[in-house]
Amino acid sequence: MGWPFLIFYEEKWFVEYASMISFNLVLAVVIELSLAYALGVRGKRNFGVMLNVNCITNPIIVTLAFLMIQALDNGFLTRLLELPLEAIVVFVEGVVYARVLRSTEADDSGKREVLPMNPFWLSLILNAVSYGVGVLLDVISGLK
Repeated sequence: MGWPFLIFYEEKWFVEYASMISFNLVLAVVIELSLAYALGVRGKRNFGVMLNVNCITNPIIVTLAFLMIQALDNGFLTRLLELPLEAIVVFVEGVVYARVLRSTEADDSGKREVLPMNPFWLSLILNAVSYGVGVLLDVISGLK
C-alpha cells in the first residue's frame, strides 16, 4: 500500500504547491545570491550560509502565502498579510547573517571573505528585491 503521505501526490493542489515551492525557491536563490554578489558579498562559506538560510525560510513563507491565497482568495489582502511575514524573514535572516557570516576572515588561499554591509540591511535589500520580483511576476502572469 505504501506510505500514507503518498496519496497526496495524486492531488492536483499538491502538484501546484510543489511546483510553486520549487519555482519560488530557485528564483529567490538566484536573485538573492546574484544580488549579494553584486553588492560585494564574497566567500564560499558566506554563499553557503545564504543558500541554506534561503532553503529554510523561503518554503515556509511561500507555504504560508499559498495557504492565505487558498483561504482568502483576495490578492490585495494576501499581499498585505505577507508583509509582516516578510519582515519576520528579514529579521531571522539578519540574525543568522549577523551571527554566522564572516566579514574579514582570511581563508587558506589568502582570499578574504567579505560582507560589505550590516547583515540586517543585506537581508532587507535581498528580500525586498526578491519579493518585488515575485510580485511583478505574479502581476504579469495574472496570478494575484
